[in-house]
Amino acid sequence: MTRPSKTNNTVCQRTDDLIEYVFSELQNWSISAVVGKTRALGDASWSEGERSLQIRINRSVRDWPDPAIIGLLAHELSHPLVGYNRPVELSTDRHVLKRGLGVYLAFERAFIGRYHDHTLKGKDRYLGFQSIREELSPMERDTLDRLLGEFRLIPHRQPRLQIQHDIVRGGT
Repeated sequence: MTRPSKTNNTVCQRTDDLIEYVFSELQNWSISAVVGKTRALGDASWSEGERSLQIRINRSVRDWPDPAIIGLLAHELSHPLVGYNRPVELSTDRHVLKRGLGVYLAFERAFIGRYHDHTLKGKDRYLGFQSIREELSPMERDTLDRLLGEFRLIPHRQPRLQIQHDIVRGGT
């Protein structure tokens, strides 16, 4: 058996932590979270009937700071809980905020350079750093500002990465 990479271990550990402390309704699901080849930053596919979820995180996250990884994983873990409620990505981002993980989602969006909302075809959109920050409580904003300072990350208006955010399949 080959030993998992440090990045894969980090993704698995953060996924386990999020399920244990935030997404407890997923504890009885069969969940696989791995780092591998994908066209997007994250790829979530699930089957509600089988209670299974597969998350593949793009290899480009290898050098990401923990708060950005947590933000991305929180978004991917929210997909099966939100399902295909329209708009899918906006509903998923709002779900992450309701779970109290908005600081991490905002950090992830700042890290990838998504300052403004990112509109998809139709009426769906991902919330950008600015919109997420506005939804945070004063205490959460202070926490976010401390994290940004700790990692010397200054949110900017130009996308840092030119890659699709995520791919979603599932709901059967």
